[in-house]
Amino acid sequence: MQSEKGYIWTNYRLFVGGKPSFGGRFTLELMPVLMLIGAVMSLGSGVGVPVILLLVIVHIGFFTWIWSLKKDSVNVSDLRFLFVPGLIWLIAVISGGYHAFPSFYDQAVHLMISNRMLERCATAGCDSAFRPEIIPGIAAVELAWTGEIYKIYFTPLILVYSTGWAIQHLTEQYCSPKFAFTAPMIFLLMPIVLTHGRSMLLDVGVAGMIISAMIFYKNIEQKNHSQILLFGMIIACIGMTKYS
Repeated sequence: MQSEKGYIWTNYRLFVGGKPSFGGRFTLELMPVLMLIGAVMSLGSGVGVPVILLLVIVHIGFFTWIWSLKKDSVNVSDLRFLFVPGLIWLIAVISGGYHAFPSFYDQAVHLMISNRMLERCATAGCDSAFRPEIIPGIAAVELAWTGEIYKIYFTPLILVYSTGWAIQHLTEQYCSPKFAFTAPMIFLLMPIVLTHGRSMLLDVGVAGMIISAMIFYKNIEQKNHSQILLFGMIIACIGMTKYS
């Protein structure tokens, strides 16, 4: 996973002290990994690849990425990334549960698309569903694990986590890591995020994707074709996530 100067995904300038850590890489790279998982599920199902093969591909890809993190040790500085999940769970405690709203309107259509990818349209009634498919592709993996049709828990949560971490990483490019947690805190406490960030709406996820793309664009190594190709794939995924 390494290029001459750094990683295919990123480079050393992105990390505190110029040294990658497990927590730094995991929180930085999670959003692009989720985007690629959604793209594989969306494009694969669109061309008729069997769902079991798609699930095998995304699981192999995910665990290959996790395995690549093992060479980077966990540092004490990684504790700063616990702020985002800690704040989200505090919001859950105060509001009586993080998943407090049912899936309706656009959210329901997104789940219908997820079921279509899993070839469940006979029971889910999703033949006419038409919406962007990257986030439904991520949700399809969760539905495949849980066996549910309309109940989703993990996908909205991991997208909020990833967005908060992307904001934190971008902020660390411009200020001390000691204070960078304030940026995701402000974002997560915005009323619109408090209300709809926990749902299957696309806005929070696509915000995190755009911020993640900004980070990678700012740090692409010159003439590193792997990083340039990956950045192009990230931009394409953003276009497939939300049409307007």
